[in-house]
Amino acid sequence: PSFPGDHATHFLPDEKKTEGPPTRVPVKQKSASVFPPIFPADGFRRSQTRDRGADGHEVVQRKTDLDGDDLAMTEEESHLMRRQPSKMSAADPPSTFLSGPGVSGGTVGQPAKLEVQLRDVFLNSLLTSTEDEVSIKVRDPNGKDVPVRTTNRGDGTYQSEYDPATPGDYTVDVELNNVPITRTPFKVPFAPVRHDVVCSGPGLESPVQIDLPTTFEVAISDPVTRQPARDLELSAIRVDVSGPDGNLDTRVEKTSKEGVFLVGYTPTTIGKHCIDVRLNEASVAGAPFNVMADTKVNAATSVAYGPGLENNKHPFFYVEARDPLGRRVPLPNDKLEIDILATPNKATGDRVNGPVPLGVSVKEKGNGAFHVEYATPPPGSECSIAVKINGEHISKSPFKYKVAEPSYQLAVQGQGVTGGRITPNAVFTVEATNPNTGARVRLNPSKLKITVTPPGSPPGYNICEVTPKSDDSFAINYDATKLGEYKVDVEYDGVIVPSFPRTVVYSAKPGNNPGGSAIKIDQNLQLQKEDDMHLPEGLKSVKFGLGWSYKEGEADLDASVVMTRYSQKLDHAFFKDTKSLDGAVVHSGDNRSGGDGITDDESINVDLTKVSSRINCLMFVVNVYDKNKTFSLIKNAYVRLTNNKTGKELCRYTLNDCGNRTCLILCKIYRFGPSQWKLKVLGASGGGNVFNKSMNDIVPFLDLPPPARIFEVRVHEAKDLPRPSNTAINPYCFVQFDDKKEKSKVVKASVNPIFEQSFKLKGEATLIEVNIFDKRNTHLSLHGSDKDTFLGRVNIPVPIQTERISFSPQWLPLLYDAGTPAPQGQVKVSVTQIK
Repeated sequence: PSFPGDHATHFLPDEKKTEGPPTRVPVKQKSASVFPPIFPADGFRRSQTRDRGADGHEVVQRKTDLDGDDLAMTEEESHLMRRQPSKMSAADPPSTFLSGPGVSGGTVGQPAKLEVQLRDVFLNSLLTSTEDEVSIKVRDPNGKDVPVRTTNRGDGTYQSEYDPATPGDYTVDVELNNVPITRTPFKVPFAPVRHDVVCSGPGLESPVQIDLPTTFEVAISDPVTRQPARDLELSAIRVDVSGPDGNLDTRVEKTSKEGVFLVGYTPTTIGKHCIDVRLNEASVAGAPFNVMADTKVNAATSVAYGPGLENNKHPFFYVEARDPLGRRVPLPNDKLEIDILATPNKATGDRVNGPVPLGVSVKEKGNGAFHVEYATPPPGSECSIAVKINGEHISKSPFKYKVAEPSYQLAVQGQGVTGGRITPNAVFTVEATNPNTGARVRLNPSKLKITVTPPGSPPGYNICEVTPKSDDSFAINYDATKLGEYKVDVEYDGVIVPSFPRTVVYSAKPGNNPGGSAIKIDQNLQLQKEDDMHLPEGLKSVKFGLGWSYKEGEADLDASVVMTRYSQKLDHAFFKDTKSLDGAVVHSGDNRSGGDGITDDESINVDLTKVSSRINCLMFVVNVYDKNKTFSLIKNAYVRLTNNKTGKELCRYTLNDCGNRTCLILCKIYRFGPSQWKLKVLGASGGGNVFNKSMNDIVPFLDLPPPARIFEVRVHEAKDLPRPSNTAINPYCFVQFDDKKEKSKVVKASVNPIFEQSFKLKGEATLIEVNIFDKRNTHLSLHGSDKDTFLGRVNIPVPIQTERISFSPQWLPLLYDAGTPAPQGQVKVSVTQIK
């Protein structure tokens, strides 16, 4: 025997075990401790003894052959011999048995227990207390030591436990009497605690309001029983919130509900915030959450103010969108709803008892501010103004007031408020009558306020003269010799007259053909910056000519056309792509040398009849292509518009100072209604050596698209239609809204046709056209077929943000050529906004 303990002996005669139990032979240690060999069976014996000497312990190591002769021992053998157990024991390290989640794994957050069962070399469990040394060391996935609690039970087993807190593989080292047991170290996996976690609340819903505390809840439950987790400590929940400026302070607290924790934080910067929620150091499902922080509109703190909320003297007011802290914040147009209803006190004319919606115009002023105008409510009516943001009433909405019954009724009439051909003496009259007797009422001249603002002038600029007449009326005169739109405003005693302010259009005189022949402009017009003019009816093809000369040196200038639908670019034409996709725009090609500033250096031809109905704006741009050169080298630059059919110059714009930029945004042609065109001079500068690099400077001159809306237009009848050559006509109407078109039936041989047809049209525009044609005539027209004659049209404005536009049947005068009255004729129409 080479080690102490109970040895079992068997007698095996003829290789058969004798009956009965084996003989147990106890072996005791006497003067020396001899340990079992730790080397494989290689034919040698090795032993190590400890003898007590005067100086302490002396270790003696021997290696012998089978005959007992001593052999030399290597250093490796000597080192391994020294790792033998530190004390004599019947427990065998290779036979020691381990069990429990401490070596098999489990989930974090719960104590991991480990049982060590001592055994002898025969794998028999030791059932009595021993003095063996059991050492257990545990390291977490990050390599940090984990405290281990070990208890000797006195029955040959040791109970240990440790607390895994971080998910991952733990390392467990077990030694018995300084000798590693079999398979040590152990890799023990621990998974995160399995819980169902639901995070919800305003703090996780974009956008959250900056500088305003917000919260959300973390609800934790058992995935099997669905019961709330009751044994979780506050330390098990960890929440990290990071924004554009770094980490934010967070707070986590238990709520009165079991398994529910409340998390709070305050975003301080606009931008994306990342919210990571961890349970026992493991991210919960869905984490991290991304939340946008912004200035958030709150209807309850938003306000409206202005005279139009209290009376009808000035039917306008302002709306400010504000956040919960009362600060003004941006708001998209489609989030603001304004409904204004007037309830008459009795039926009058076409109006019946009950609420009547009034037309509303909303203009965005920037950063959440809006200017709202509405049609003047009828006298004696009850006016209700509802202002909503995101479907909720703002503070004090709806606003209500009573419209006073006036003792007079104002009438404004004359060419000066209808427009027409240019004239040096545009006149209209203002008079008042008693609504009950019809007798003329004398007005106080000091209370009558009339302004006429010509095209291109600042708001409030007035050119009219007011003259009292002997019949208690007033005559108003002004000079209308400039083409374009004049703004006429009439008010008395602080009350704006219904249907005012009004835009009045003046243009050149039409031809003598009562059916409306093509307009001819006999003189060219020198335009100024910001001038806005209508192009003549029947004008099919035009040429934009551009010319310039040099002060010094040379530069390569390139003209381009950018074709858009509102602010969205759809097509273009320039020196590389000389023709647009629809074939309507053709570029003459690149001229790199310039000219004399008198003749055109580059030209662009536009066929207005071929322009796609989806395109409503053509921007004309010139760029300096050469690097390090600007328009400061250029002089005598101009752009002119020519009628391609007649070769006659229609208008010209001369640039006196081109500046030192590399892009000139000259002008734009844009649709005024589906079939009418206008020209506006811009004369702005920008950067970029080709048009697509100048888009950031071009976009501000483009209109934002109005909302998509659906209207039902009913054309009831027409009367007194003009008759070309005094012959019978076969009229029909052609209704257009944006790029949608509908045609009515033809009424034979009638100047007073009855149509009574309804048309539903959907689009993104601010004007509805009702065009009247003669089917039988053979006069060529831009709008109808080659056998149809254009007799005139009715323009029906539908302003942006007007809610529920609706008006009962009414007679409207027939117009020709951009607002010029036709020789005669009226059309009766009604309009209802469906969506």
